[in-house]
Amino acid sequence: MLKLLAALFMLIDHTGYLFSPWLSESLHLAARSIGRLAFPIFAYYIAVGFRRTRSLVKYFLRLTFFAAVSQFIFNYAFQLARMSTDFVNVLFTFIGALGFLCGWQLFTQSTRDVIGRMELLPEGQRPDNDDPMFHVRMSLFGISLPTWLGRTLGAISMALSLFFVEWIDSDYGAYGVLTVFVFYLVTDGRLETNQAKLERALVFLVSLNVLAYVLLNFVFAKGFSELQFLSIIALPLIFTDRLKEKKPSSVMRYFFYFFYPLHFLLLALGVHLLKR
Repeated sequence: MLKLLAALFMLIDHTGYLFSPWLSESLHLAARSIGRLAFPIFAYYIAVGFRRTRSLVKYFLRLTFFAAVSQFIFNYAFQLARMSTDFVNVLFTFIGALGFLCGWQLFTQSTRDVIGRMELLPEGQRPDNDDPMFHVRMSLFGISLPTWLGRTLGAISMALSLFFVEWIDSDYGAYGVLTVFVFYLVTDGRLETNQAKLERALVFLVSLNVLAYVLLNFVFAKGFSELQFLSIIALPLIFTDRLKEKKPSSVMRYFFYFFYPLHFLLLALGVHLLKR
């Protein structure tokens, strides 16, 4: 249900964007405002997907495949609507987010050692041995790195991920990557209640929006719309269990990948017909 709501918000947003010449100013503003609720929800699912995936490589390749296909469709859609733009779709931002999260894990977990305590079988079920237990040092992920190297590689991965999305100028850019990072932090299993997750997400996301507003409007002059602050309204929806499926179906897992470019193509076709 939550993904369907996000898709609806996105549809309203893109309708307001593409059909702005035929909409009143107030209706256009309303559509774009509602659309601000979509991105945080999808960013949340990317963070959750990173935590839950059984194969990060497959997750990365799937995102990359759909990002490339979607970009081709978006390019054609903008041509169809006779709109000039250098738009790079948000799936590339999510690819950058995966790289950033991998770097974060490497940076934070390279210092962790795990000591496993093993006990031998009960008497009569074990070989003769006077020592009933022993300890074994293990490394996470089966990889052992010096702390300084793990932190260095992690920091480089995070920096390159932010540079990548800014260099290609993907939708939401570094702000989008850091939004996914916010949801990764607040979906930590140690935060047991949705209320605790909501409160932490509220602090982080408000801080991120304020920082982005200041930097992008007064330092880098890229622009950051005040409307983006409305994205914070999505947080109560995200942390409400009633709107989430306990185990999403295969259809729902791939729904966004197909809906994202195809709905935009259909809207662009409508604009094309109106401009004829």
